[in-house]
Amino acid sequence: LIHPGDLTPSNLALAVGGFLLFAFLEALLVVRILRSRKGKANLGGETNQNETAFHTFLDLVPFSCFIQDLDDAFLIINRTFAESVGLPPEKIIGHKATEMGFPAFASPENAVIREQLERDGYIIDREAERQTPLGTRHIMFSCRFMEFRGKKALFVASLNITERKRMEEELRLRELHFRQLFNLSPVPMVILSMKGELIDLNRQFVETFGYTGDDMRSLDE
Repeated sequence: LIHPGDLTPSNLALAVGGFLLFAFLEALLVVRILRSRKGKANLGGETNQNETAFHTFLDLVPFSCFIQDLDDAFLIINRTFAESVGLPPEKIIGHKATEMGFPAFASPENAVIREQLERDGYIIDREAERQTPLGTRHIMFSCRFMEFRGKKALFVASLNITERKRMEEELRLRELHFRQLFNLSPVPMVILSMKGELIDLNRQFVETFGYTGDDMRSLDE
């Protein structure tokens, strides 16, 4: 959950993206159940129409999606996924993730992911780092086992959060730089909240006045 005070544009986008991923995966599950109830009448025609509609829908969603068989070969990818890895669909579909240098989600190497998939059948909003032809990408992904073309397959949807991670690291470094300047300053300094509550004080303040942070807070009690 995101606290109302933390609703920055990037956090809000992440929250909305996570909700869309979850809703999309649930919608796929509902579609699969409804199709199973229709029986096998006109299955060929319906399957072709459903798969065409499925392809169209995947190309419209604003996050990366793909379906792999249990040998990690790509069966379907959407436009966003192809763009995110910098390869055309024909260079991806039919090839295994490991052959292309991509980590396979359900491979033995990803033991934690594989264990959770085998136990629960799905994963929601997990962060991971992936190597692509365009460089390192940080993603937040959800995945679920599903039936596709009559066989068990793995559906994966992911958001590219590389820019958010870059901004977080930049913010961390700026905060570290500020902390160093704050503590090394020869001038006594304090940080107060808008309500006048003590947040922090620097080393020079303690050495000059002899009060620690706990001492200062106790004076207000």
